Amino acid sequence: MADIYLGETLATTAKQTFIGTPIQQTWSAMYMLEKVILENPIMRIVELGTGFGALTRFFGLHMQRRGGAVLSYDIENKVLADWRGLPIGFQVRNVFDLSTVQGVEIFIHSHLSLIFCDNGEKRKELPLYASILKRGDLIMAHDYGEQGEAWAEITPKDIEGTRSILQPYRHQEFLALKTRIICLRRI
Repeated sequence: MADIYLGETLATTAKQTFIGTPIQQTWSAMYMLEKVILENPIMRIVELGTGFGALTRFFGLHMQRRGGAVLSYDIENKVLADWRGLPIGFQVRNVFDLSTVQGVEIFIHSHLSLIFCDNGEKRKELPLYASILKRGDLIMAHDYGEQGEAWAEITPKDIEGTRSILQPYRHQEFLALKTRIICLRRI
């Protein structure tokens, strides 16, 4: 891992796009997301915080390939990505509404699932949605970092309460590549 280049092109989001749509994840994060998806038989992906929809498209392409589906939520519609033909459902909803949480629970009920928290209140999203995961499911949160890092929206302290039900998944790799993502598996 020490030999991997983490300069502007891999560890920052400056002027990055995915198939022509601005994307808010780094290339190193995309590498790790793809690695996690490919090594797990994930059939359902829930995205909390759609943004412009580039990551949603990335998830949709993976789910199309294996016959799965994506469900993405945002508080407003800012989608620029083209999802035609992809197994993506999009809803403008508050992710903290009980009906939204229940809808996600139904969506992931009988399939190995990944929930990606990037809606702006990760400190609340991650523990709330971790509680509906099944054994083996994964949950991730973007903008993960140490206390005091200006950009960090979720820190190790924020996930302490989930340690009894979640364990880190490929944590050292995510850190080494400066992905700003925490990945946890339901135990």
